Amino acid sequence: MSKTYLLFATLTLCAVYFSCDIFSSGSISHDSWQEYQITFDNADQFAPSIWEDKVVYMDERNGNWDIYMFNLSTGKEKALVTEAHHQSYPDIYEDKVVYADMRNGNSDIYLYNLSTGMEKAICTNPATQWRGHVYGDVVTWIDNRSGRWDVYMYDLSTEKEIKVSANSSNYKPSLDIYGNNIVWCDDRNDNWDIYLYDIGGDEEYQITTDKFDQTCPAIFEDKIVWADNRNATQPIMSNVMPDDIYLYDINTKKEIPICENDEHQLFSDIYGNKVVWVDQRNDPLGDIYMYDLSINETLTVCERTTSQLTPKIYANKIVWQDNRNGNWDIYLYTNETVNVPIQNQNDIQELLSQYRYVLVIVIVMVAVLVPFVYYKIKMEKLKHEK
Repeated sequence: MSKTYLLFATLTLCAVYFSCDIFSSGSISHDSWQEYQITFDNADQFAPSIWEDKVVYMDERNGNWDIYMFNLSTGKEKALVTEAHHQSYPDIYEDKVVYADMRNGNSDIYLYNLSTGMEKAICTNPATQWRGHVYGDVVTWIDNRSGRWDVYMYDLSTEKEIKVSANSSNYKPSLDIYGNNIVWCDDRNDNWDIYLYDIGGDEEYQITTDKFDQTCPAIFEDKIVWADNRNATQPIMSNVMPDDIYLYDINTKKEIPICENDEHQLFSDIYGNKVVWVDQRNDPLGDIYMYDLSINETLTVCERTTSQLTPKIYANKIVWQDNRNGNWDIYLYTNETVNVPIQNQNDIQELLSQYRYVLVIVIVMVAVLVPFVYYKIKMEKLKHEK
């Protein structure tokens, strides 16, 4: 009996150890948040954007880039725009999805209405229009009809287009919009600075004046975040300078650093008190990090040896593109209930991780009960033999 119990006790300890190790591998850094894979096609899915329970992205499964959407409430994926030419870099607000479209031989800005299923051409100027964004009734984009790059906007309610930026840029700027504020990076001063245009007041403001570059702005309510290389001492590769993440409060006019790690931080986004970005401190391919302004804490969202890029955040949902499977897929990280099908081992592992303590208890109980029952049966058998 003692040898049997010793054997099963050893097996129990091994089971507990290995189950804990399996369940913890690849796990997320804080409780109740989980990671989900939301696209599974073998082609590439790229550049996600999120609004409430809807994630839109560009998808190459049909041999060219199309616009697809995944609904986190229904668990259903839907093709939105599959015109024969490329549609790329979607942005979503409520039932409006805007994107760049090549159907006319150059890049134009189109809008797809989720409620009506109808498309609308926003700008089809013969020049290039790129990286459309939408908020409310305003669509904004970058445009090179002048021979350089400017910021334009179109008001869906008045059907009027206006040029926003007072000066042109030599290279493609990035931009974002929230409420009445459009933000973008601008190289009119021979370095990249962040500018803001107030739609209601029809005024432009320079947000950053540092002599180094500030790029890739994102805005939520009264807060703007961007990548900033003012602390760089030397390029990390070619002419790329390591960036930090900074934040500017429009109301207080105060600027604060969010992340000043020595490695490269880029592609930041913001919602509420949470700032997300791509971080190269552990891997030059990029991981996803988050800073919570309410608790002044940096948290790891996804840290792998493969590449994670272009994070976007809405409430407590973070999406990004990820090539851990050999192609680009869209992943989600959230503490909210979502309807996402379990279709691969990574998702099964995450599900097991949620119930790891219950499973360990079951393993222990089985390991204890089996030898006990075995002993009882053996004793009964010996009793009858006598």
